[in-house]
Amino acid sequence: MLNQARWSFEKEMMRKYFPSFTPFTTESGWVGFFGCLKGPRSRRRYQVVLKAMADNYPQTEPAIYMEPRPERHHWISATAYEREHGGKLCYQRERGVWMPAQLTFANCLLIAIKYVAEFDR
Repeated sequence: MLNQARWSFEKEMMRKYFPSFTPFTTESGWVGFFGCLKGPRSRRRYQVVLKAMADNYPQTEPAIYMEPRPERHHWISATAYEREHGGKLCYQRERGVWMPAQLTFANCLLIAIKYVAEFDR
């Protein structure tokens, strides 16, 4: 379960390294960040949302949503929200597992940045 100290740390990390991303919380229990990434080739703006349920974070890795999607093949739609919004980014971590004591929302944004750099056309 997300505690206040961890949420403050997450917001500070994002403010320090990705100041254009804004934190959010919802009454339904979601927490996360949203902002835009610019495609290196197309210069297209990709709207990115990183979100997780506060009750399950940091034990569960945040999902990455993006609009528009640079390509069609790396997206999974397991929930009604994901089907409605085109799915969340499906990827394999380099070390294979989410490590809640060491990884953050900022680490998830790095995955989105790498994905845009690779698939932006």
